[in-house]
Amino acid sequence: MRFTRGSSLKSALTILVLVLILPSVLSAQKPVDPRGNKGSNGNPSPPGRKGNPGRSNPSTVTRTRIIRIPSKTTALTVVAVPNANVIVTNLQSGEVVANETLAASQKSIGLDALKPGLYRINGSLDGYTSDEKTFNVVPGKPGMVDLNLVRKRYDLTINLNADSGQVMFRQGNDGPQMMMKFQNKRAVLSGLYAGKYNLDIEPDDPSFEQQRGISVNVPVENNKLVTLNYNLSTKEFSSAETSTGDWELPTGWRFGPSGAITAGERGVALPRASDVRHYKDFQLVTDVRMLNGVAVSFALRAVDAQNYYLIQLTGAKADEPYVLRGFIVQGGQARPFPSKHPISQLASTLKSGKDFNLRLTVKGGRIDVTVTDSETAESLPLGSLEDPDRTFSKGAVGVAVHASEKFVVGSFNICVTCPGS
Repeated sequence: MRFTRGSSLKSALTILVLVLILPSVLSAQKPVDPRGNKGSNGNPSPPGRKGNPGRSNPSTVTRTRIIRIPSKTTALTVVAVPNANVIVTNLQSGEVVANETLAASQKSIGLDALKPGLYRINGSLDGYTSDEKTFNVVPGKPGMVDLNLVRKRYDLTINLNADSGQVMFRQGNDGPQMMMKFQNKRAVLSGLYAGKYNLDIEPDDPSFEQQRGISVNVPVENNKLVTLNYNLSTKEFSSAETSTGDWELPTGWRFGPSGAITAGERGVALPRASDVRHYKDFQLVTDVRMLNGVAVSFALRAVDAQNYYLIQLTGAKADEPYVLRGFIVQGGQARPFPSKHPISQLASTLKSGKDFNLRLTVKGGRIDVTVTDSETAESLPLGSLEDPDRTFSKGAVGVAVHASEKFVVGSFNICVTCPGS
């Protein structure tokens, strides 16, 4: 075959191109493992396994790489008190991202998906001081804000018309009862939480009635005026103007004509009407007849049948014959006055079956006793009995049997503004 000069040159160039390109093609089809292992299908064999040219390797594992993008949201826990209202505001955008009220049993709330940035957290509740804090939310970093809500305390001033005494108070019906003394007609209850309080006022002067169940709403009412009823007996009283139903009479006692009372079993006879149950300073004038020679006895300033002053004139058959003595009876238990007076000079006047007149004058803590003989009309002061503690400052006036004494009370008259006093 003949080649021309031009065709020979072209052929030579073609061969040269093939020589340059062919190694690159072969290298791209079958890459060589840097460690000298040939993997099937041109892939390197897995480490530790030998390649097997010309065959597929069923153990080949394809691995997928997961790229994690940092979160732009976070979680925030806000701690407060039950029932508090919590408001969370993004300070950059001004957006209120949360406005929640905690339940009665809940002390915190959790907030998710907050964008990074500065937030204002505000907590409030009636009766508590509010609190506000700022918090910087950082991506991926949970945070906590503790709001300090403190219960407010208030003062309650009570103004009274009684000089002194005590105030018993409690919050609601189940709170613990507390006591505060008051002086100069004023009491200040300090450090109270908001809410409704029940008050009981107990004045020292029994001329004023106790008042119970006063309701006050703190702090709506921080100044309370309490006017106690002034309850003091001033009217004259005569047993002759009463009947059996007007008296609390012990078993076995008799109420007779003209208001005569026959004292029998142990006990105290007191008038029932409330307007004659609160004598403070007064005079009792009564006609008396001793029946068994033991004593005649009277109850003065009686709160009830268990609490009163007991005044006795004893006779010949008493445990202490012919003595003027007094007892302070509290809860039914009697303790004697500091002093007593012998009255043996009245032996003939106090003998059984003989009438005599007795006058008891009560003023402050002192009781003066005078006897007038019904036959001779001679009046004889027997002395004074005094309670230094002034245990009873007012009460009813009645007839008493402390032991086994039996006697009859004829006229029984009480006056406050008495003739000749």
